[in-house]
Amino acid sequence: MRGNDEEALLKFVSTSLQTLGYRVVTANSGLQALSRFAEEPTIALLFSDVVMPGGMSGYKLAEQVHQNRPEVKCYSHPDTLKGRRTGRLSH
Repeated sequence: MRGNDEEALLKFVSTSLQTLGYRVVTANSGLQALSRFAEEPTIALLFSDVVMPGGMSGYKLAEQVHQNRPEVKCYSHPDTLKGRRTGRLSH
């Protein structure tokens, strides 16, 4: 997906999670996500795509988040974060 499709998907997922009672912080790239994690120490879950704009993959983002915040659970498609700390969406 590119352009408007990515924005539409981000909005859909964000709205869906908010409807389920989650507080959602969004980012448009891996670098922006790292910045959000630095600004928001209460973030407990990373939910990302594997391929993202800006050159950083979801794998790399999960690795960097886990280095700085090992308690954060990382979620993506079932096989995408093999060997990394993953979690299911539940509250």
